[in-house]
Amino acid sequence: MARAFAKVKNSMGIPVPVVIRLSGTNEDEGIAILKEIGIDSYNNIREAAAKAVEIAMAG
Repeated sequence: MARAFAKVKNSMGIPVPVVIRLSGTNEDEGIAILKEIGIDSYNNIREAAAKAVEIAMAG
């Protein structure tokens, strides 16, 4: 999943804010891939939801 987001961001860009909850197999690798392209990820659903709300309220 992280590689797919990286590929899309690098080829077409992502014009909207993205909040990703990432947990499970290869989680650390996925987090590193996303961090390299400037996307923060969260392994806790509450943190991810709070960030999504924060972004929505700011926009």
